[in-house]
Formats: sequence, structure tokens, C-alpha cells
Amino acid sequence: MLLGCGLGACPDTEKITLALLTENKTPLVLDADGINCVSKHIDVLGKKSCPVILTPHPGEMSRLTGKTVGEIEASRQETAEAFSRKYSAVTVLKGADTIVTDGRQSFISYAGNPGMAVGGSGDVLAGITGAFLAQKYTPLESACTAVFAHGTAGDHARDELGEISMLPRDIPNYLKEVFKSIE
Repeated sequence: MLLGCGLGACPDTEKITLALLTENKTPLVLDADGINCVSKHIDVLGKKSCPVILTPHPGEMSRLTGKTVGEIEASRQETAEAFSRKYSAVTVLKGADTIVTDGRQSFISYAGNPGMAVGGSGDVLAGITGAFLAQKYTPLESACTAVFAHGTAGDHARDELGEISMLPRDIPNYLKEVFKSIE
């Protein structure tokens, strides 16, 4: 499952998010407003009933951890690892060098470019991550593969369309090319 993209913030959204985290057994990707709901009730992550992947950008990670964005940027990998260990979750800390960690193993993706730093690009990443989870990959495998595919497809979009001209909706058009290159 994927929760958060375009969800909006309201009391019902929080109820749904908290219920899915505590009563659901299906692996769950939390993005955007799903993360914002959890940040208000962070203790729910300790009571979760399903595997969880969180995909925060530094601002969302700030809300989850109480650290400033500057503190997070100064220790991206350490922050993501500590959060993952504390909550037994996979964290995808988005940014210039995206960190993927389960708290024990960590991976850094250098794929991607500044043209992807626009609203909607993270929704595409969350969707790709959910697609890998639906194919029964582990949460860590799903997150790592999605981050690589998303960043590489974004680089192809940049190469063809230009960094300034590309839009999040262009990224999926290059996934086929990425998957063909790794067969």
C-alpha cells in the first residue's frame, strides 16, 4: 500500500493513517501527508503492525525527528539510520544523495538531478516503491530499486528534455529504458 500522496491533512486522514499503521499487515509506503500525520503521532511507529517505508525529504524528516533541516543535512546518513533503527522501518531520506536504510544496511544513490526537486517527483518515487512492494520485494529491496530506477529515469529525462523543462510526469516515461539497461 501507498499512503500520503495527495491525501491532505484533516482529522479523518490522521485516523486512517493511524489505523492502517496499527491494524494492517500489508507493507506500507508512507509519503507526504502520510508522513505529516505520523509526525504528529510519532509513537504510533513503535506500535505498527506492518512493514513500513517512509520517504521524507529533509523538511519532513525534521518534523519526524524534531531536528532542524540544517542538523539533518549535516548528518543525513546518521539521522536516517538512527530513525530506522528506532522505529524498525526503512527510511528513504530524499535529497541530492538519497539515503536508503533499514538502520543496519545503508545505501546512497547518486542518480537524480536538481530538475527532480519539484513537487510531484516524490510522489512518483513513492509509487515506484509501492509497485516493487506489490511484487513481493522486501521493503529494503523495494526502496533501493525504486530510488535507483527513479533517479536514473530522472537523469534520462534531464538528458532529453533539459533540467529546467522536465516535469515529474516525464520520469515514468524513462523507466522502460532503465529496466532494459539492467536486464
